[in-house]
Amino acid sequence: MKVPDGPGSQRWRELIAAGAAELGTHVTTVQMDALACHAAELVKWNKKINLTRISDPADMALKHYVDSLACIPYISTGADVLDIGSGGGFPGIPLAVVARPRSVLLIDSVAKKISFLQHVIRLMGLTNAQARHTRAQDLQSQAAYQGFFDRVVCRALADIEQIIDLAFPLLKPGGMVVALKGRVDRVVQESRRLEITGHAMPGPADMRITTYRLPVLNVERNLVLLTK
Repeated sequence: MKVPDGPGSQRWRELIAAGAAELGTHVTTVQMDALACHAAELVKWNKKINLTRISDPADMALKHYVDSLACIPYISTGADVLDIGSGGGFPGIPLAVVARPRSVLLIDSVAKKISFLQHVIRLMGLTNAQARHTRAQDLQSQAAYQGFFDRVVCRALADIEQIIDLAFPLLKPGGMVVALKGRVDRVVQESRRLEITGHAMPGPADMRITTYRLPVLNVERNLVLLTK
């Protein structure tokens, strides 16, 4: 699907609104303006630094923004959220805008990406989000962040074993990892590999896989939910 007017156009907005609605989420006009601001800056900065390989506006709307919004049922307004490996701001920025949790900390090991995120957070006036140039391993050594977050979100970050190692020390008891993943068969393979290696992981009741299809594109996606 072509969106000739690019990010922020009426058709681009309609695509996000329709996709979000299919996932059970409503995006207000003010929120859509904020997402459009982020997208415009993403396109501008992407010419200088590698923030995303997705350049088609329709693909950007669906694969970045709508896909990020699939996490919303698991993000409450009072939650403190950590986005590990945020890159261009996904899923953290759309969640900060639409879900409105208490706080979202976006981290990445690439300084230029954090410069972009800090710029766009200021431009958007996002008071519940901040970006830091750091790694999850470094946060684990800081007492203030040990067991601090209600939710840790990530997308295309690592396999389940690595995600557990990175996220669990930073989660409150009862906190949850919400990991955006691709095909379910790969997730199952990762789970089986954990069982074989005897890695300390959540029991069956503490790990859920929710499958959904990305609207319009009809691509299978999965949310892996890991409760501490």
